[in-house]
Amino acid sequence: MYLVHAHVEMPGPLEVPPDIRELVQALLRADSRAQVEHLAVHLRSAHLFTLGFFLLSERWELAEKHAAEVCGRMLKKPPLHRARLLGTGAPPIGPAFDVPWRCDP
Repeated sequence: MYLVHAHVEMPGPLEVPPDIRELVQALLRADSRAQVEHLAVHLRSAHLFTLGFFLLSERWELAEKHAAEVCGRMLKKPPLHRARLLGTGAPPIGPAFDVPWRCDP
């Protein structure tokens, strides 16, 4: 499973729709639903938001491509047709994940 973030900006006076999660979920095709395990929405401001796609995929590149395709469909439909995709990619992992994990019996 891979986590891919998609950063999106609403133009000018337009704000992020309150039902953004439902709007994006409605755009997931049957084949997308098999790959998208979970969708998170992080509001950054009234005009910026980040979608977090948790995807089942064989490779990172395919997961990122799939998230970009979903975003492409999202940006063709109102009310998001005037929004702009700023980028997609893996979120940074902090130093807490750099330590080796141990499980003592």
